[in-house]
Amino acid sequence: MKNFDAIFSGDGGKNLGHLLHLYASNINKYAVQMPFIASASEREKVIYVTAEEELVKEELEIENLKVDIVTYRPEEMGKLSTHSKARVVIDVSTFGGYSIEEEEEEQQHRVIGRETLYRRYTDYVKRENYLNDLCETDPGAYNILCSYNLEELKPEMSKTLMKYHDKIILTTDDSDVGMPSSILLQTANNIAEKYMVRFVKNYLDMIVLALILKKKMCGTDIIKCIQKSFNVSLSTGTIYPLLHDLEGKGLLECEYGIRRRYKKKIYKPKDEQTVKDILSEHIQSNNILNKFLRSFP
Repeated sequence: MKNFDAIFSGDGGKNLGHLLHLYASNINKYAVQMPFIASASEREKVIYVTAEEELVKEELEIENLKVDIVTYRPEEMGKLSTHSKARVVIDVSTFGGYSIEEEEEEQQHRVIGRETLYRRYTDYVKRENYLNDLCETDPGAYNILCSYNLEELKPEMSKTLMKYHDKIILTTDDSDVGMPSSILLQTANNIAEKYMVRFVKNYLDMIVLALILKKKMCGTDIIKCIQKSFNVSLSTGTIYPLLHDLEGKGLLECEYGIRRRYKKKIYKPKDEQTVKDILSEHIQSNNILNKFLRSFP
């Protein structure tokens, strides 16, 4: 399934209904979400529900999609019913990935008065019931794409989700979807995507250290920078264990700060000179490897 534009624009894209999008962590979720958004009719209001509004806006700029889009936070999902006709993306992976029982600490940092709404729409059963009711109450009025990271799903969740959706889009391999080209990678156009992904994953610790040496960052900041710089999409399940490992090795330390009204762990070098020395040694060893590779005709 390489051309999702054709899938979403088939039959004029009018009767897609309630779609379930399941993707693996190594897959760029936007490769499915953006064609879904782009195929909206003039009468449909395009809505994106996410806890990371800025990431969506940046992706729209990268894809050069001129779409009048409304972004809602999870606790604002009830506003969907105020639109008579809408194409909606629910980006569940940005909600935090917690079950209701695991949310207690995170809820302490949320705006008081929205806690009940947040709990309602981050409980996947309540959320899918609400979305299903929207589609059934007014058939054809809503086309909804619910994006879930497969690694964040428990077995019982998968079975339940199947019951709520009309169709399923499963992307678990790089061959399923094409990664969008980035305007920031014009100098790397001749590098095959698979080699770029391999490069980033092999040297992810060095890349993260270099980014944090330049500027203190939280996990989502790092994911965003890597996407922009290398056109490689990484999951929180890849970044956060690495950050914890680097912190355990004494290379990073964290402090708490506020990012878009939420309390976040902000990482910085524990000793800048140590990090600089590690990066310098890595550069030297890479230079030796590059000279060796260039020696071949």
